[in-house]
Amino acid sequence: MQRLFCVLLLIFGSCSQETDSSLQNTENTQNNNHQENQDEAESILFIGNSLSFFNNGVDFHINNFYDLGEVNNGTYHLELSALPGYTLQNHLNHLATQNQINSRSWQKVILQENGIEVIEHPEASFESFREFANLFQSKPTQVYLFMTWAYEGHPEMTQQLYDFYKSVADETGFVLIPVGLGWRDLTLSFPEINLLNQDGVHPSLQGTFFSSAMIFEVISGQLSSQNPYNANLTEAQATTLKNQASEALVNYYY
Repeated sequence: MQRLFCVLLLIFGSCSQETDSSLQNTENTQNNNHQENQDEAESILFIGNSLSFFNNGVDFHINNFYDLGEVNNGTYHLELSALPGYTLQNHLNHLATQNQINSRSWQKVILQENGIEVIEHPEASFESFREFANLFQSKPTQVYLFMTWAYEGHPEMTQQLYDFYKSVADETGFVLIPVGLGWRDLTLSFPEINLLNQDGVHPSLQGTFFSSAMIFEVISGQLSSQNPYNANLTEAQATTLKNQASEALVNYYY
């Protein structure tokens, strides 16, 4: 408002050049500080579908892990681009997703593919990952692969999904986060814990929490098992899930 007032006064010959210059310098300083804050923040983008956005979304829970973790000074920024049933090819063709990708320089991007697309159309799905590889090859971005889980009654999906994501990682250099392998092991060791929603496809709260714990540990370098966040689960439930997340990463990632 002050600058507008000065501009109006200038029209009538009453605003000094010194005042206008001072205001310009102040605005430049503010803009530079805002840009510096954006540049310093670790920016993280999740791209997927309802497997990622159920139960408030993996980004919500990972944000809470960050808030209560060793890095809790706000130097991170998380966003989620996820629509029901979307494949990665859908995202590549979706203007809103492309605008979100181009909205800032993302340090980390996590890609989650539609599980049915992987099983039924693996060639097309692989090509989508290649397109993302081309999209990010000139950017300072580390890309991660969020391997999902087997649906109820289809345990064979775990190995199929792993083999596929491993092939993608080998070709593209993307980092594989083997969430689905962790799901398989936890379900075998703790059959009383149901990681699946009643529909047998989407995650329960415990499933989203477990997935988020594994992803958080990989992208942050912090142990989820030492983080106090529990997503309103009981302490015993949260502790078991976090411990199993860390164990799965020891077995299949580190």
